[in-house]
Amino acid sequence: MTSNDTMLLVDGTNIVMFAAFGGKNLPGIAASSALTAIELAASKVNAKRIVIALDSAVPTFRKALAPDYKAGRSVDTQPYVNELRARCRLRHWTTVAVDGFEADDILATLAHALPTSCVIFTNDSDALACINERVTVLRPVKIRESVLWDGEKVEAKYGVRPDQLSDYKALVGEPGDNIAGIAGVGPKKAAAMLQRGLSDEERRAIAPGLGLTTLRRNVPVAMRELNLIDECTCPMFLRGFDRGGDPEYVTAHILGRCRGSRS
Repeated sequence: MTSNDTMLLVDGTNIVMFAAFGGKNLPGIAASSALTAIELAASKVNAKRIVIALDSAVPTFRKALAPDYKAGRSVDTQPYVNELRARCRLRHWTTVAVDGFEADDILATLAHALPTSCVIFTNDSDALACINERVTVLRPVKIRESVLWDGEKVEAKYGVRPDQLSDYKALVGEPGDNIAGIAGVGPKKAAAMLQRGLSDEERRAIAPGLGLTTLRRNVPVAMRELNLIDECTCPMFLRGFDRGGDPEYVTAHILGRCRGSRS
């Protein structure tokens, strides 16, 4: 996807933890690697604009639904998120976090609302549910290597369409998020069930898990403050917003400054 209107939507929390290598790398090292990965991703898809979504320190609505959600994770992500946010602020890169929601909920909301082509950069398979004719997902394999996913790739991997992926995960479970799924239902059976269509009884059975696996598309993101629509045509464009100052046009440091007109 190389449209001049392409927006890169980054799950900053996911990417910085991917770079942290399970907590083996310190926050500073992980943040530096994450910034490199984001720059390369933006270059790969010829992104005009970038928004980096981050988890907030406030527990999400999923914790209210299931107190043991993600209970098995031992690494505290907040120091990594804080470091990445600080590095982004130095570059005037646009970041956004919304209390009560995860970064991927923010990305799902933006991908649903924006009229442009969007590429979501994350290693989290939950984002694959956002794929449609306008939205693809770029998944990192290594810091300097990534693979683009579309609907055909999702169906080849899971046997279901992207819009069925939340149901699929509610059926099979998601160990990394501590979501149990339905006993006796594995990947092949889940795909077969969704291909024939779930019964009312089956839908009632997955309802608790579905509340955890479904990405929200109604997160209250301050779209005006993010300044997402602009006239700048520079590749890898980012328009940062510092709540204590004025919006500023900047690019990634590898391309230098971009002198766009202020609005």
